[in-house]
Amino acid sequence: MKLPHLLFALLLAMCAVVVAAFFIEEVPFVEIAPEDGGPVVREYLGHGFDHPEFGAMQASGEGAERHARVLWLGLILGLLEIGFFLTCLVLGAQKNEKFGPLLRPVTIAGAIYAAIFTAIVLTYRGYATEDTHTLFLGLPTPTAWMVYGIWFFPFFFVLLYMHIFDSWTFTEEDAERFREIVAARRKAEAEES
Repeated sequence: MKLPHLLFALLLAMCAVVVAAFFIEEVPFVEIAPEDGGPVVREYLGHGFDHPEFGAMQASGEGAERHARVLWLGLILGLLEIGFFLTCLVLGAQKNEKFGPLLRPVTIAGAIYAAIFTAIVLTYRGYATEDTHTLFLGLPTPTAWMVYGIWFFPFFFVLLYMHIFDSWTFTEEDAERFREIVAARRKAEAEES
């Protein structure tokens, strides 16, 4: 499959996940039976409800209950976004004949990045159901994965891109061709004036 087609497929899959999230019923909810005997009304509480003690504050209920139905969609969406990011990263380098060696470090780094994201989601699922929470380097475990993993790991991609840009993505031949195109366009504009 060509990379532009893969990018389009990933975009469609991301859209499908977002649309699917809209069709999953929100929880928690309460069913209210009107005093006049009318139909039962379902009131959804997932976006917050008035705090019983502090009127200016909203409460949200249990995270495990709110997220149980949609957490897997978040995982899928995140993994699709990581795949989209990696595909965009290699898109510019695919025209180069040395493209093959780039796939290995990007694939390994992408797998690590996806594993870190999956660890965030899975530890959050456990964190939301636990009564006592373990800390890692002073942070709750899902937050520690986010801060120490997701925040710092993309620097690998930045360093890789900095290292390969001149030789794989925008080569000297590309720069020369660009200069030729600019010179030809300027000449054509000058002749028209």
